[in-house]
Amino acid sequence: MKKLLIVFVLVTVFSTGTVFAQREDPRPDNFGIGVLGRFGGGWLGGTYGGAALALKIPNLPVYWGIDFDLYGDSYFRVGVTADFLNIFGGKFIPCIGWYWDLGAFAGLGFGNDRMDIDIGVRLPLGLTFQPIEWFEIFLAWVPSIGVGIRTRLHNDDRAYLYGGWPFELGIRFWF
Repeated sequence: MKKLLIVFVLVTVFSTGTVFAQREDPRPDNFGIGVLGRFGGGWLGGTYGGAALALKIPNLPVYWGIDFDLYGDSYFRVGVTADFLNIFGGKFIPCIGWYWDLGAFAGLGFGNDRMDIDIGVRLPLGLTFQPIEWFEIFLAWVPSIGVGIRTRLHNDDRAYLYGGWPFELGIRFWF
């Protein structure tokens, strides 16, 4: 029984370093480009759906996204996201890792006789799979919260709280 307890304690101690390790940039000196799809719901109502261009600029610890989101059939939003590396993360095995980053978003929405401007924070929690050096697949759950200003054509301006929990699934190519 003592041997089992000692093994358990040693495994726990040594695995703690990988659980709370900082996320490593898989290709810090390279350019990454890809696409991702976004889907899910908002905790303040509505649903998410859309696509984004996923970018990684060399030697900068930020993953960028240029978003094109659809809300229903008559409203769309364009925006930008910036997720900063080195919050938490690590690797399970050499080609599979996990991350928890801190990010920001800003967007501009149009449709239904209104225009919205929003900004906020996001906390991507994801998995990454890189089977070969130049190709990556990633899946993330991205809770977010922010504020926005809505302007209607009939002078019904108002501020609002904005948030949700979409999922993102994408691929990225490294050069």
